[in-house]
Amino acid sequence: MLNHVEATVEERAAYLRMANAKRRAENAADTEDDADITVVDADEDEAAGGTEALTPERFAQLQAAEEVLLIVSDGGFGRRSSAYDYRVSGRGGQGITNMTFSANKRGTEVAATLPVLPGTDVMLVTDAGRLIRVPVDQVRIMARQASGVTLLRLNDAERITSVFPVMDDGEDEAGEAEDAAPQTPDDGAGSAP
Repeated sequence: MLNHVEATVEERAAYLRMANAKRRAENAADTEDDADITVVDADEDEAAGGTEALTPERFAQLQAAEEVLLIVSDGGFGRRSSAYDYRVSGRGGQGITNMTFSANKRGTEVAATLPVLPGTDVMLVTDAGRLIRVPVDQVRIMARQASGVTLLRLNDAERITSVFPVMDDGEDEAGEAEDAAPQTPDDGAGSAP
């Protein structure tokens, strides 16, 4: 379930442009000086023929409330997208295109769309019984209609049937082995000859 954020269409578009520019700047190793976000005054932006600009405070609010969706097709492709890419439509709406399928790429249906958090993993399950664990952070963030990147190379008739988040309890195997060892008191009072 996604949380609703009150934002105009112009604010969402401006946020997505600024967030994408920030991600590109962070990923470019040789352009460290360009990593800062430039916030343009709304009057200057309108005079230049641009759309609505965001204040640093509004950008921070939208960034804090942003949710990211993972979209996976049955053909093994996937991507992450901001929930701001999807508009709110009423009962009479005609729907929103989620993923574009092309003739040269496999996949005809969306297998799963789910909200994900940074640092989590998801498990992909195929109809042939193959399982693969994919770190969400390694899936590229793309626009809403993009088909995505290859998450899993499938055999000819194989399809992804299920995608679900991996729930870690935070313990590693070594920690579980130590907890499983029997605990005996070493006070010497309870030992009989």
